[in-house]
Amino acid sequence: MLGWLDRSPKASDTIEMAIWYHDCIYDPQQSDNEAQSAQHCRRCLGDSVIIEILADCERLIMATDPRLPRAGKLDEDLLVDIDLSILGASTEDYESYRRAIRHEYACVPEAEFKAGRGTILKCFLASDIYLTEAFQALEEQARANLTRELALLKIQ
Repeated sequence: MLGWLDRSPKASDTIEMAIWYHDCIYDPQQSDNEAQSAQHCRRCLGDSVIIEILADCERLIMATDPRLPRAGKLDEDLLVDIDLSILGASTEDYESYRRAIRHEYACVPEAEFKAGRGTILKCFLASDIYLTEAFQALEEQARANLTRELALLKIQ
């Protein structure tokens, strides 16, 4: 993610801080990882970062919650596009990612995993995946990867 940020003309220290903290609390069995990560960021940095920057960092972390609508703010769109960059990876890299996701959710029964994963993939395919100009070149590959994964899940 930091490599993508380094190549962006819209990079900022706040976005970098959000990258470092956005998944610092992560439990695949919980649904509040982003909120927990934002709170952890505040606990770690609260006394050493200007309050407005900390608030922006928390806002950016929360923007990575896929259940929340995207607000259309450039810094949020950039962070989310960076976070979703794996979707537009090469077929081989995406396949490794796909297998890692299943391993990560090994505690979830197969039928339940397929249904949940299928819902997520369909949501991504329902609209533009990438909103910043720098990532739009990944859109076609991302759609191919997601469509292929849906076929592997045997979900229509």
